[in-house]
Amino acid sequence: MYQKLRGIQAVRRIAKSPAVAGNPLVALAYRRRIDSKISNRNTFPPGLLIETINTCNARCTMCPYPSMTRPKAFMDMDLYKRIVDQCVGHDVKRFQLNATNEPLLDTMIFERIKYAKEKGIQGTRFFSNGSLLTEEKARALLESGLDEVIFSLDGITKEVYEKIRVNLNFDTVVGNITRFLEMRKAGGYRSPRVELHMTVSKNNIDEARNFADRFRKLADVVTTTTAHDWAGQTGENNPLYVLNSAVPQTPCRRLWFDFNVLADGRVALCCLDYDGKVILGDVRKQTVAQVWNGPEYSRIRELHIRGEQSKQPLCNSCHERISWWRSDGQ
Repeated sequence: MYQKLRGIQAVRRIAKSPAVAGNPLVALAYRRRIDSKISNRNTFPPGLLIETINTCNARCTMCPYPSMTRPKAFMDMDLYKRIVDQCVGHDVKRFQLNATNEPLLDTMIFERIKYAKEKGIQGTRFFSNGSLLTEEKARALLESGLDEVIFSLDGITKEVYEKIRVNLNFDTVVGNITRFLEMRKAGGYRSPRVELHMTVSKNNIDEARNFADRFRKLADVVTTTTAHDWAGQTGENNPLYVLNSAVPQTPCRRLWFDFNVLADGRVALCCLDYDGKVILGDVRKQTVAQVWNGPEYSRIRELHIRGEQSKQPLCNSCHERISWWRSDGQ
């Protein structure tokens, strides 16, 4: 699995490189793929990001959480169930239970996962820093039926990790993840799939090349991505990430594949809109389909189709270039 994933990541990096992306034949094929996806848009979002709570126990250097100004909120279980119920019968490929938060702070997270799985929702997952994964919570997570958990582990040494993941303890986190995997094996559980993920920034770039070798035997999958600047909203000006802007700007894939519900029920422009500056709807008052097919989503998509992203300030400041070569379930 690791070798296969590394090969896929290499192909993606090549496809995004200016030399390849600028090739006329590649550019034509890429544009045709985009046009095909846009013209055959799903009438229900393939991917949902549900932020059930918007609090975190860490203050990570590359994360915008410390700068977030919107009020702290906890998603009502009735609202959550309504969202899940609306997904039934649709081809939802990814159902992510976190955004700008630590999901294990949600006291109802395991109940929420179980409800989604009982309704037949596929692709349930969340990102976690792993610091709160006690033995009790590890058992509850294994029994919940979650499909995938991605643990963020941004260093291979205690010094580097704790410089980035402020308020967390490297030994505790590695110990929690190790115990969780041992419990999964001992219990014969087939899920969740466990991924270890490093966000590469100026603080850990020297450790990034050894990250896979250090942890690939600990998890099912090991991945890395570069830290970004959250559409120009934070000071994390990572040159590795900004290089994405060298790739020609195309309509943002997120607008056709992701639906981002904040903890209070409002629907934000995308996962980079951590403060909810651009609100496209509200699932407390509308259905998921009504928002997804509504006027605000349509307006933003039209700007991107016409190449007028600059008319939306958040999009204009964004360096993100999500490849349209990716499968619908990612």
